[in-house]
Amino acid sequence: ANNHGTVFSVPVTGGTPTTLATFNGTNGAYPSAGLTLSGNTLYGTTTSGGTNNLGTVFSVPITGGPVTRLVTFNGTNGAFPYAGLTLSGNTLYGTTSGGGADGSSSGTVFALVPPPRTGACCTGFTCTVIPPNYCTGTFQGFTTTCNSPSNPVPCCQANFNHTGGVSVQDIFDFLSSWFAAEPRADVNGDTHINLGDIFSFIGAWFAGC
Repeated sequence: ANNHGTVFSVPVTGGTPTTLATFNGTNGAYPSAGLTLSGNTLYGTTTSGGTNNLGTVFSVPITGGPVTRLVTFNGTNGAFPYAGLTLSGNTLYGTTSGGGADGSSSGTVFALVPPPRTGACCTGFTCTVIPPNYCTGTFQGFTTTCNSPSNPVPCCQANFNHTGGVSVQDIFDFLSSWFAAEPRADVNGDTHINLGDIFSFIGAWFAGC
């Protein structure tokens, strides 16, 4: 859509490419190198874009999603990375074709430790935002947060109003949300607000937490 490049996947047997992410200039532009896979995350570079339009290092979930800009080059720390990244342990290494602290614009070698990817972890009523390998309950997915639009259903579905307990008030609050067709009333996650959500919620309410 922005003509700045994409990240895509395609079956090894051939077929239609699936766009996983789109660059918009701010998050990067014109990637020219391949990707580095670590766990469920793809890492790469763009030759342009970012705050200074000198290129970026980015990550994107392997299943697709928003581009996370990890580094924006400013000239002093490098510029125009055309090569991909090398992963060793938990550190990414790469090169830039320009920039540098000495002012020669001859390029740099850089290292980067990516921040751990986190999401909401539900353990009973308790929600914490942590990496999935530390979650002893139910991991809600990367980038989800506790009690927010990106994770609108509380850890315990019966505790609809997030008070930390299950009561008749949760039923009233759920029904109010359901009649208003609010997204959080989609308790069964089928993307529709219908009678199925009422049945799912009442079942969860009687089951408790």
